[in-house]
Amino acid sequence: HIYDDAVLQIEVIRKHHFDHETGLYRHGWDESRQQLWADSAGQSPHAWGRAQGWFVMGLVDALDYIPESHPQREYIIDIYKESVETAIKYQDKESGLWYQVMDKPAERGNYVESSVSCMLTYAILKGIRKGYIDPDIYAGHAKKAYANILKQFITVNKDTTINIRQCCEVGGLGGKPY
Repeated sequence: HIYDDAVLQIEVIRKHHFDHETGLYRHGWDESRQQLWADSAGQSPHAWGRAQGWFVMGLVDALDYIPESHPQREYIIDIYKESVETAIKYQDKESGLWYQVMDKPAERGNYVESSVSCMLTYAILKGIRKGYIDPDIYAGHAKKAYANILKQFITVNKDTTINIRQCCEVGGLGGKPY
């Protein structure tokens, strides 16, 4: 069934991309462990913010379609809750935004990035609206991020079109020879 396949995809990501040390999801996984970036588990070395954002958004959006009667729905909600809780741990305390490489916030060249910040803010606010997470715990984090997204990333042109700035300039899993 299509719902079982959706749940299976989430389980595969959980199994192969989850970093038990950080609680984040690694950006890539190589089953063969042959890629230069792959560690002994086949995982890429870092947790890219945009990958976290896509995953958490995917979870909260998938829950719109996975029936309440599905035997693994609560498991998916638990993964979503855990992912939000972890994202909050990596949220920049001052701005409320998230970094391009989430597990290396202080590394030279890393920066708060607009798309991960928008994706995680959306996923948190939607989870609050749907009743998956406690607004008393998470609303303040999301509101702070939202205010600084507007302040730091959004510009409006004279013709009223809107720009989003500080979006991922470059990203990849390895240096040379890639």
